[in-house]
Amino acid sequence: MTWQLSFDAYGPSPRDRRAWQNIIALYAQRELLEADLEASPGPVAIKAQFFLAPPKGLKKATSRPHIKEPDPWTLASSVRDGLKGITYRSSAVVTDLTVIKRYTDLPGHSHVRIELWEAV
Repeated sequence: MTWQLSFDAYGPSPRDRRAWQNIIALYAQRELLEADLEASPGPVAIKAQFFLAPPKGLKKATSRPHIKEPDPWTLASSVRDGLKGITYRSSAVVTDLTVIKRYTDLPGHSHVRIELWEAV
């Protein structure tokens, strides 16, 4: 059986990188416990889909690309730092990383859907 884990983490505006890092870490710990898994022993691939609140005045935002701050590199660092030491031992084992930003139709309900799996 290959190692894999997925979860949704809900939080405040992702502009607060430290808060997102901590929220991602808490959700990851909970999911590992519920799945009865330990940190991945080998290379890991990560897909992080961020669903962020749209700016005021934007109607029907669902699945539209998010073109405002924060940038994908900032979001990726929140994911990396939130998962490191919990789902994998070192960032060096992350071989694949995909970050997607979209608007959500639910104001104030920013969240990230994270999928991790054993990279082969």
